[in-house]
Amino acid sequence: TLMDEMPYLSSTSAALREEIVAKEKAQLELDALKKKVGSDQRSILWVEGESDRLILEKAIAVFAPYLADRIQIKFASGTEGLKGLLVNQRKDFLFNAFGERKIFVLVDNDFDGRSVVPGSGKFDSGVWNLTQSGAWSCLLKPTLEYESWLKEYRIQKNDISLVIEHCFSANLRNEARKVGKYNYLKYKNDRLYQHMSSKQHEAFETKYSELPSDHLDYFYLHQPAGDCKDIFSKWVTSSKNVTPENFSAFKPIVENLVFNL
Repeated sequence: TLMDEMPYLSSTSAALREEIVAKEKAQLELDALKKKVGSDQRSILWVEGESDRLILEKAIAVFAPYLADRIQIKFASGTEGLKGLLVNQRKDFLFNAFGERKIFVLVDNDFDGRSVVPGSGKFDSGVWNLTQSGAWSCLLKPTLEYESWLKEYRIQKNDISLVIEHCFSANLRNEARKVGKYNYLKYKNDRLYQHMSSKQHEAFETKYSELPSDHLDYFYLHQPAGDCKDIFSKWVTSSKNVTPENFSAFKPIVENLVFNL
């Protein structure tokens, strides 16, 4: 009867409304990004923030300086602003906004970043993948140092919180901290251990509690302080710090970008 079907119809209607609102929001986000580009006809690499843009500019200058004539780097003011580039499945969606320019979207390899990359669990980080929207997406790739740290603390792949500052060694960030150019939050990141068993979590807490106050693991266990991101990006992109060794985490990302341009 109609009365029996009412709960189903109500939930279906609510789901449709949510879908419409999400599409409208994505369109507004895309329109905002379009205004930032202007008439420049080069391909576009979108990143989350201004600090990311500074760092990627230098990474390209180190590993593929000739790309400056072929690609522009723009920031979208956060992960949410990038969603409109990736979630729409219509092929004409990006074309109507950016024409024939190729669109690349680089996001943090954390919970928020992975949530805006369709099918992110199927892809390797550091590799560009073509999404159904027509944009190319890529998650930041953990360094060997970061991967070693993950294994030591038994942190699972779907719990990592890799942001762009983590692409630089703990030693380099410690050097920045000593001169007031970097800092991390006071409390450890609780998303790192949300899928651990109780036994694993107990071992994690024991190891954490025994760390000396100056241990480099804090540079991974604690997220970068928000007020240091711009300061650190300017410090790490100064001429003395822009070296292939310091920027090595970005080499596969830039090389794969060249391949897909």
